[in-house]
Amino acid sequence: MSAALPGTPAPYHASPHPIPFHSPSSLKPLHAPHPPPVSPLPQPIVERLVIPVKDPLDHFAPAILHRPGDGAKGGGRAVVLVSGAGGGVSGPSGMYPSIADKLAALGVPAVRLDYREPARTKYCVPDLHATLAYMSAHFASTAFVLVGWSFGSAPILTLPTTHHHHLAGIITLAGQTAECGGILSLPPVPALLIHGTADTCLPPRCARTLEQMYKEGDPQGRGDVRVWMVQGDDHGFTRGAGEVERGVVRFVGECFERREMPVGRGVGEEVRERVEGAEGVPGGGEERVRVMREGRDLEGGERIE
Repeated sequence: MSAALPGTPAPYHASPHPIPFHSPSSLKPLHAPHPPPVSPLPQPIVERLVIPVKDPLDHFAPAILHRPGDGAKGGGRAVVLVSGAGGGVSGPSGMYPSIADKLAALGVPAVRLDYREPARTKYCVPDLHATLAYMSAHFASTAFVLVGWSFGSAPILTLPTTHHHHLAGIITLAGQTAECGGILSLPPVPALLIHGTADTCLPPRCARTLEQMYKEGDPQGRGDVRVWMVQGDDHGFTRGAGEVERGVVRFVGECFERREMPVGRGVGEEVRERVEGAEGVPGGGEERVRVMREGRDLEGGERIE
């Protein structure tokens, strides 16, 4: 892994030990433990995928796809969510299954993508590239919002250097700064940088550094970058996960709205607010940690403090 940018924290290396490959059948849960109340909308359809990736490894990336229950393709929109240095598909505090359920219920396909080689950006970026190609081929997706937790900020900020026209927005969750130089050439798309002020794994200044880098790469000020500091929260957002989850879903909607591809077209405001506002993993931190372990997100030393 390349060195950190000057004045920024070193890359978050979770463990010197190899992280075992995650077979698709080992990745859980499919839906959020408490799926959002989507009625009268159709229930999302969720399925495990293996996405072929063509590079020197010539292997496949495991993933979980959430798609609209009415068979719709998503109107050209799609979201891809990636996790930290240990891989996995549940995200911080296990919020990814719920986020993906909500988006699919509102008509947007969402992929919870695992890595073939976690914490190795040169392999994780092709994983993302292959996922965009898969969604383009099977769902006619042309606009993507990318979401990355912890190490996941590196691949989602590197990919746009070759996929400018497909990018609708970026969301980092407690993102690192190492290997994130791609943000300097990011197109002027909306970017939301979320970080807990009590994060002891990657300090909150990482979000401010990424904000500065975004602005350096956008000297004309055509883009929109926002920093959301979640007061008192940690690396896994265990204290404010419900609020963060809602914020992510709403920002995704805003990104597509700017592309004139509104989310939830024809859905009543009351139904949309009920779907967006539901908390997929209610209760204390133990339940959230359980969901992360099922998703294989806490391997390789990845942590939530």
